[in-house]
Amino acid sequence: MDLNTSSRLQSNQPAINRLEEIKKLATFKERVDQHDREIAAIRKLINYGMKLIVRIEEAQKQNEKEILALTRSLRGANGNGKAPR
Repeated sequence: MDLNTSSRLQSNQPAINRLEEIKKLATFKERVDQHDREIAAIRKLINYGMKLIVRIEEAQKQNEKEILALTRSLRGANGNGKAPR
């Protein structure tokens, strides 16, 4: 390199540094966007899980009612639906 070329490289150094900063910001923005998508996906999973829990609780209540009705119907009987004499 001659003296002229090296002085031009030094004068362009701030522009090169700025370009590197822009690239870093772009990758930072990409990472932030990726994290935002991951957080949104986790939020969807949590909401879906909460809905499933509500459904399970409702089914459990229904099962408890059915079991209670069954045990009441079997009380005082021999399991064949006839009351003892």
